[in-house]
Amino acid sequence: MSLKSKLTKIQKLWLYYFPCDRILAKRICKSTVNTTVAFIFCLIPKITAHLGAAPAMLPMISVIVHPGRRVGGTIHGAIYCITGLIFGLAYAIFGRFLAQRCLGSSWHELTEAQQHVLHYKRYEAGLAILAVFEVIMLFFHGWMRSVSHYYFGIVFPLFVVVHFAFMDPLNETAGTIAKAYSTPFYLGIAMSIFWNLVLFPEWGTTYLGNTTIDAMNELHKSIDYSINFFIAVDPHNSSQLYSRDPVSLGKLLKMKSLISSKVNNCRVVLHECIYEFTYAYVSPTKLKPIISTLENLTVFINGLVNTCQLEFILLARHSNKLRPDDVAALTLPKNKEISFANAEKLLKVIDKLHPVIYSLHRTMSECMYIAKLVLAHAFDVKVSRVHSCSMFKDGNFPTFSNNANNLPNDVDIQNKINDLKQALEECKAKFKSEMLSFDIDIMSPSDEMFLLSSFLLNFRQTADSTLVIMESVKDILVKRQIQEKKGWLRGKRLWFLVLTNYETFSIWLKGDRNSVTENDTLKGTFNGNTNGFAHDTVIRRPDYEENELLSQKVSSNKNIVKDDASLDLPMTSEPKGNSSSTSDTSSSPLTLTKTTTFGTNRTSRRQGRFSFMSMLISIDKFCEVSHPHFRFGFQVAIALMLASFPMFIPKTRQWYIDYRGTWIGFVCILCLEPSVGGTFWV
Repeated sequence: MSLKSKLTKIQKLWLYYFPCDRILAKRICKSTVNTTVAFIFCLIPKITAHLGAAPAMLPMISVIVHPGRRVGGTIHGAIYCITGLIFGLAYAIFGRFLAQRCLGSSWHELTEAQQHVLHYKRYEAGLAILAVFEVIMLFFHGWMRSVSHYYFGIVFPLFVVVHFAFMDPLNETAGTIAKAYSTPFYLGIAMSIFWNLVLFPEWGTTYLGNTTIDAMNELHKSIDYSINFFIAVDPHNSSQLYSRDPVSLGKLLKMKSLISSKVNNCRVVLHECIYEFTYAYVSPTKLKPIISTLENLTVFINGLVNTCQLEFILLARHSNKLRPDDVAALTLPKNKEISFANAEKLLKVIDKLHPVIYSLHRTMSECMYIAKLVLAHAFDVKVSRVHSCSMFKDGNFPTFSNNANNLPNDVDIQNKINDLKQALEECKAKFKSEMLSFDIDIMSPSDEMFLLSSFLLNFRQTADSTLVIMESVKDILVKRQIQEKKGWLRGKRLWFLVLTNYETFSIWLKGDRNSVTENDTLKGTFNGNTNGFAHDTVIRRPDYEENELLSQKVSSNKNIVKDDASLDLPMTSEPKGNSSSTSDTSSSPLTLTKTTTFGTNRTSRRQGRFSFMSMLISIDKFCEVSHPHFRFGFQVAIALMLASFPMFIPKTRQWYIDYRGTWIGFVCILCLEPSVGGTFWV
């Protein structure tokens, strides 16, 4: 056995027992290198001297802002971490400033041990202030953690800075504290970004391109297989134009769920890439119209597959190869069963239209292949990911190397668009001529003609969608060529689409996005279920949201009644000569118009009571809506204070410092989750 075969066998054995994706292995490598270098820096005395009094923050930041993700995700995490650092430092320095004021003018001259002996009451008061600031910070941490898990990247660095800064001696200055925590934070963030860019950089546009190409490969294959299945009724016929036999119906039906999952993944990854930093020639938003067209194309492909299923049932019944039990096993609804269709009539029509459909199908398949090649080039995707088609005897599917530098010059996309338009017109004209030359009645309503028209309608819509995709791909290719002419340095841009408008910026800031983790978008896609939902179960709506939705109808009915009650009836014109009775009428209790007989003081008192009641109702509603946030905030504050209370007691503070007690609270807050099950799992 050669060395190469032995290594291959060892690799297969390793992947069998320790399955690991290639991209995941790269990310693990980047994170390992980053954290290892951070630990090495902490062991070098000269570097430790520049890191300040808290060098242990450096490897911690290398884990919090780890480089094992896309570049946009790393930069996003760095922004969150810096935000938590800035606010945490300001809050901690302010709390320490108030505590130092309690110690008097000797706060920077005496150590904490001397303060404990000489100024016990002042020392106790200063620690009490720190305890109050700690409780407020812990409650804020729990609140924000409960509101959205995206805020964890901000509030956790804030907790680390405040929690550890309150443990430092009170005789240290604000500058010393700021240096002790800002230097390792900034160095750790810079190291993570550096290794993320140097070792296997991963840009969001490439992942989006990979996802789109994978989805288009599945759509392309589904289109080819379904059309081939429908018109290639007898694959052993000498007049058969395809070079491949049709696939089985079971495989064709499985493609319906697969293409839906792939297209849904494209939409999710596009949504994620919009809120990330990307560095590419073309903006990720250029794929928006293409992905929208792919969603429509999915519907038409499902229609093609459904017609193939109906054709299979009809022809199987005609040849007596399908029993009633087999029909029930197909789980086809009763209203779709074509019980009165004529199989012989359908076969004659398909045999007549076979060359017409084949010609348009070949051109459409070639256009879809060219569109995938251009998108792969525009979004820096390896051309090897683009799948070709081999079922046409006379198809034109050129191949390129992975470099594909000459791709834009060799591909005339406008010519392909014109070919597809011409094929559509020719198919329409030939179809009319063939219909007129039939010797059978095809105009009368029948099940077989309904089946054929369903196929032709979805087939035409599929061709139109392919044409729309080609037009969008042409615009992307033009944009890519314009940027490439500027050179590599000026052509590529750093895209940050969050700043395009306030809505996208607020979504990026609040983290109100799809709950897709980094593992879900590892390859730019994730394995969704057949219906396109992210989870198999439906999450129950919280009680306060349920009550709010149920009360909307009641409140709207009340508003309608209130509006009806406040409407005034129109005044009819008075007869001449009755103008003298106007004053009497206006003062009558039966008047139909609003009057201002109420006093100003009474009105103001009513408005005051109404405003006060509205404020109370708003406060009550806010408390009801925020009940889970209040609960988790108190849970975090109580749990952490039980773990950290010795640091605020003068007699036990030094013992707690020697015992490294701050790490007890650190581990405690890592384990706390908003749910009991999540806490036990962590």
